[in-house]
Amino acid sequence: MIGILFIFILTIQQYGSSMAKYKRAIELGSKDIIVYKNLGICYKKNKEYDEAINCFKRGLNISPGDTGLLYQLGISYYLKRDYWHAEASFRHIIKYAPTSDAYFNLGAILIKEQKYEEAVRIFKKALDLDSDDTEVLFNLASVYLVMGKYKPAIKTYTEIIDLIPEDPRPYEGRASAYWKLGDKKRSTKDIKQAKEFRTVLYFGEAQKIKPPKTKKKKEKKAQEIYTRDPEVLSYVGEMHQATGEWDLAVETYTAAIILNPKNPKYYRERAKSYRELGKIKEAEADSKKAKELSK
Repeated sequence: MIGILFIFILTIQQYGSSMAKYKRAIELGSKDIIVYKNLGICYKKNKEYDEAINCFKRGLNISPGDTGLLYQLGISYYLKRDYWHAEASFRHIIKYAPTSDAYFNLGAILIKEQKYEEAVRIFKKALDLDSDDTEVLFNLASVYLVMGKYKPAIKTYTEIIDLIPEDPRPYEGRASAYWKLGDKKRSTKDIKQAKEFRTVLYFGEAQKIKPPKTKKKKEKKAQEIYTRDPEVLSYVGEMHQATGEWDLAVETYTAAIILNPKNPKYYRERAKSYRELGKIKEAEADSKKAKELSK
């Protein structure tokens, strides 16, 4: 580790941190993989993913087993939405360094590819290495929800609650699973608990939520998603987005908009979901509305 740190510091001192100096170093025939890695990271930050990928590959030609380069390569492919190559990169990493983090990233990629059964297996491997990793548990529970395996989802969310009992997110996830099973009593209980934690977290103390004055059809539909709190709905919408359930995300953000039509965030997030569904007209309308409300 000291040797790697020394090389990194030396590289920064010799070439500087700018892209131009890294490029110049490569032109001069540098074989220092840190130069290729840092230049690739610069490209990645600028969202120039093809250039970043090229840098990381050139670095790997010098040092084929460098897990840092493989990690950056996999992330670049992931950001480019080239999930096939991203998956291959992280599978390669696991051969050299089968860490919980490597399994976690591979599992996230498999979710994007809708390879849910394999994602479950990979997340379990990550948990074999670190059973208390709540981010892995969150993703595992989300996959169970997508697959319709609500009882394993409830079990996993319960494990998360045991680890972080004052975090509202696992209660909201478990509430969704209970709701799908038709257990409205437990679902409502979990949502109330989540709401209390979120209110304390963001506002200091709980406030009573007044019921709507009218019982319009749209409002009834919004209430059927088990809460009148649009912020809770917003989080559940994010959860659907994370698992690629774009139709459900649109439905959930629509319910949040019905309850609070003046929050630009709900329109922005619904626009993202519409784009994923190929509904460009609706996405543009929501983006326009979000900009108007932001002003």
